[in-house]
Amino acid sequence: MAPAGTPESIIQKVNADLRKVVAIPEVVERFETLGTYTRDLTPAQTGEFIRSEERLWWPIVRQVNQKR
Repeated sequence: MAPAGTPESIIQKVNADLRKVVAIPEVVERFETLGTYTRDLTPAQTGEFIRSEERLWWPIVRQVNQKR
């Protein structure tokens, strides 16, 4: 995640560095002990993942909120 208007070169640099870090075996293991996992995604793939999660979960959130 980055603020709107962040230069593409910065987004690409942060993404490349983050992908290196989350590929380190000790980092992967630590995430697994926390009950989660990492994903090796590009910025575009991350955006699509977030949109797909919104499509999945927003109807459920709305349904739960209507029952309150």
